[in-house]
Amino acid sequence: MVGVVGEMKEGLNEEGKEGRWGEMVEVVVEIKGGLNEEGMRAESGIGTGRPFPSILVFALLLGCEFDGVMYPNGGRLAAHCVTLECSRGQWVVKDYDDCCVHCSVYNDPHFTTFDGHYYDFHGSCNYSLAQTDTSLSPHTAVYSQFKPCFGHASCLDTATFRENPHVIVTLEPGVVDSMRVNEELYIVPASGIHVVTTSSGPHPLLAWRDHGCLQILGVSKIMVTHCSNIMEIWAFPTHADSLDGLCGHFNYYVDDDLTSRDGQVTTLTQWPFAFPESWKTPVQPNYTCREKCTPCPAETRDPCRPEVRYKYLPRCRRDLHYVIGRDVQLAHFVDNWQPQDHPHQGICTPGSRWLQDCNWCTCSDSGDSAICTLIACSSDFVPELGDEVCSDGSWWRVDCNWCQCVGGGAICTHHDCSKLDLSSI
Repeated sequence: MVGVVGEMKEGLNEEGKEGRWGEMVEVVVEIKGGLNEEGMRAESGIGTGRPFPSILVFALLLGCEFDGVMYPNGGRLAAHCVTLECSRGQWVVKDYDDCCVHCSVYNDPHFTTFDGHYYDFHGSCNYSLAQTDTSLSPHTAVYSQFKPCFGHASCLDTATFRENPHVIVTLEPGVVDSMRVNEELYIVPASGIHVVTTSSGPHPLLAWRDHGCLQILGVSKIMVTHCSNIMEIWAFPTHADSLDGLCGHFNYYVDDDLTSRDGQVTTLTQWPFAFPESWKTPVQPNYTCREKCTPCPAETRDPCRPEVRYKYLPRCRRDLHYVIGRDVQLAHFVDNWQPQDHPHQGICTPGSRWLQDCNWCTCSDSGDSAICTLIACSSDFVPELGDEVCSDGSWWRVDCNWCQCVGGGAICTHHDCSKLDLSSI
């Protein structure tokens, strides 16, 4: 092990000769059965405080290591789904390989296979998402436990990335700053790409945080993206025709995606059953998952009854659209934002403008009344996604609740008006 702390300077070295040397360099060398810092054979030795040739210091300071290989400054780690470049001792992401494929498992859960088939499955057991063969003990694999949630559905729970039989990474749901490597906690630094290292030494993994997610890159050429409600598995093209699991049979051919562990191919469907059941893992925390599915139907049905779905769809669209406003990127995301302190007099603030059903309303100069257009609105009217439904900064009252316009959408309080005397407001 060689540790170096110092800076490069040009000038005279300790012998009075011109050159580039590391001045005031602290060097720690630990050698077992090799050469010490003076080039002499030694069984073991530790040296500190010696001036060290600057060219070696420079290389050590600026190089990047992965899987026991030191890459020079500017060197690239290629043949992975993400290309990394060594920049002054730090790995940085350069680009993604267009030939790589990735599988997505998200929300409750929905699956998009390596080859692009979309399906839903709501099992609540431990399953193999992707593995390098069809056995019960593959060399490399990604597993995930699913837990019941939202009534009929299931959600991502504890996940496992088996880089190889000796390096097992455990990922807890919602935890995106740490993981367990062979049962030992590893905190991923807040910035930078790092070799995963525990008390047993470095592992053939790189890990980094990326926009609220964990990225884990293995020598296996499998990369895992772990977020709070989504997991993505990236596979390099060399895995073609050798990856199977709930992420499908990867071979750039979608029709055989639903290939069971025994090699049986199921016709593509949105609600498969026999296929995912075949990819249960041998270890099942839930004892009910240890039973075999016999007989096992090829597919199941959507657990959400259409009449219930369509009963709430118009209401959800109506209530959420105003929050979305002009920002179409918020179409599938609503946060816990609340209005600021609102005025306590009148029904609106002068200059306010907002949409009430299909009619536009403007606030009077006094703030005591609103002037609205009188268009007959259909009962199912909903503005087009991305349309402005109010002018930013507007305030208006609906019964006992105040609404504020932010980003072209309305954010309102949600008080129970039935318990209040509206005449006193």
